[in-house]
Amino acid sequence: MRFVNLPSEVLLHITDFLEYSWNVSALSQTNCYLYTALNHYMYQHNVRHFDSSLFAWAMENGSEIVARKMLDAGASPTKECTWDHFDLINAAAAEGHTEIVRLFLERDLLPVDRRRNLLMTAAIFGSDSVVHLLLNHGVSITSNTAKELLCERQACGLGVTKILVDKLWDEYPRNETIDVLSWELEQRVEAGSGCLETIQYLLQLGISPNATSPDKPGPLSLAAERGHLDIVRCLVDSGADTGRALETSRRNPIYKAISGKHIDVARFLFQRSGLDALTPKTEGEAALLLWVAAALGSVSHFWRAVQIELPRQERLLHLMYHHYDLPAPLEVAARMGHGTMVGLLLEFLQFNGGKYMNMRQQEHALFAAISEGHEPIVKLLLDHGADPNVMDSSNSTPLSVAIEHEDIFRLLLERWADATRTPVSENENFFAVNITAVLVRLGKTTFIDHVLSSPEDSQAHVLPLDNFHLLNRALIGGPAMLKYLVSKGLLQLPFDEHDRQRAVNYTLDNYLPGSLNLLLDAGFTLPPGVARDALKLAPSNDKNALETIDVLLKYGVDINSRSPDGSTVLGYWLQKPVRDAVFLVSRGADPLLVDRDELLLATAARALPVQDLKPVLQSIDVRSVPRDELRQKIARSLFVAEGAQKWDHVKVLERFQVENNLLAS
Repeated sequence: MRFVNLPSEVLLHITDFLEYSWNVSALSQTNCYLYTALNHYMYQHNVRHFDSSLFAWAMENGSEIVARKMLDAGASPTKECTWDHFDLINAAAAEGHTEIVRLFLERDLLPVDRRRNLLMTAAIFGSDSVVHLLLNHGVSITSNTAKELLCERQACGLGVTKILVDKLWDEYPRNETIDVLSWELEQRVEAGSGCLETIQYLLQLGISPNATSPDKPGPLSLAAERGHLDIVRCLVDSGADTGRALETSRRNPIYKAISGKHIDVARFLFQRSGLDALTPKTEGEAALLLWVAAALGSVSHFWRAVQIELPRQERLLHLMYHHYDLPAPLEVAARMGHGTMVGLLLEFLQFNGGKYMNMRQQEHALFAAISEGHEPIVKLLLDHGADPNVMDSSNSTPLSVAIEHEDIFRLLLERWADATRTPVSENENFFAVNITAVLVRLGKTTFIDHVLSSPEDSQAHVLPLDNFHLLNRALIGGPAMLKYLVSKGLLQLPFDEHDRQRAVNYTLDNYLPGSLNLLLDAGFTLPPGVARDALKLAPSNDKNALETIDVLLKYGVDINSRSPDGSTVLGYWLQKPVRDAVFLVSRGADPLLVDRDELLLATAARALPVQDLKPVLQSIDVRSVPRDELRQKIARSLFVAEGAQKWDHVKVLERFQVENNLLAS
């Protein structure tokens, strides 16, 4: 009798001996009769033998058809999922799987308290379709639920906001329970997040665009700080109070926009607040106008600000700085790159400021211009007497700030900046040194050329380090820096074997592949134990560490060598929190080795995600292993994967086993 002609009872009895659901699925798909006979049984098989894993997949991926069949087959509707403190239906609500939630409602699988909990979850995660569905199925929102819900629902999306307003607005209007429902809080959050649609909707409802609490920034300040010009314009057009733009304080929205370098927002607020057309009558108004003019580079407003007659005209230059903790106008103009404004302020400072004020404001402006890379302004400040060797409160000097701007660095040296006396504290691993030693560590050879060609003392003063400390910095700087210093006679590679070994260890400890390659190419030796430890400890998410591994392999280090305790590099990597075994097997690591009585392939089946297990299997050269031995190792790995209930891994291993058997045949 043909197989397909067997009675259904016999087919089901045969199928019961199949180990995995996908075996049943494959059999059921051979023809229509078998599909009809076995399809429902396949879901029952998954419930009985695999803890309803197919149901979990359907719930997490929104497959209502599969979820329905699994429930029919007896799957538990309260099964937990991989989300912390979530069961499957909560996860489905959070992900917006409306049809899954509808299925549970149709089958009355959700008690009243669970339905309310789902509403909370869906609202918080912005699943408006699920919120609609639950409300339409009679889920009510009590006062306690409303309080909790509306405190949690920050920036959850316009759709949910509209639903909640529709259901709650009449019961909890905006003015009476503002602290409880916090409609204003959502407006602030949405303004900072840049959600224009929600802001427009809340404004249409009558939510005030102004902050009711003086201690909290309003939506206008938050939007200005984040640079959301469309929201700033919408709020101002809707009546937002721009009065704070006339305040001399850090809460001024113009200041917040300028601090974030959102000049378009600052200009808009400057015009709409009335500050643009203001004729200052008081010292404070003039100082504020001068400060904003400096930030925006507006020459006309500069003249309008300084024309006011004051007993002490110089107060315009430092009022904002001393009284309101804002940067002085000269520093702001220098940071923004307004050269003409810097020139005007320098002249005004020269005629109206004292010597100390002149010096301090130029110092701050010099550091600001250097950090932003404004070379013409740096030159202008130096021409007006700014000190190229001044030191700020953090012991930085103009040279140390200019290490990212070569033209400015060279300009400072030409103006007699002293590279030999600059105290720079690099980090906890290095003592305070001069700027040239920092340049060595950063690998900036052209910068050092500028230092050596500057009108300074001898090279010994330029690099006041012994050969050992200079070598360590040069190793970090890279092979180009090493070659440069050796060619200039500033550094000697060590001849003593102990010192040479110490240099190699330094490159391994700090994962310096370029310098390691140069040292090994120059004949430095590589102890096997040290190299193996470097392979083990290399962080798999560090590009330099992976390149260091490639250098070690290039010079003959065996990636499959064992430590005295029998451990391997691959075995060690499989124990790490971040397991990048794919990289190691691509470099020749053998997953069929035994690591301290544990087969590496079995460890990989337990520790790796299935997408990483596949390339591990693909790396195995099945022709290099006796057939029976390979079969035993695959069986061992299958046993481990089954014990861990990793059914996707089992499927991949089974497929690999079948392919191996076919190849052997």
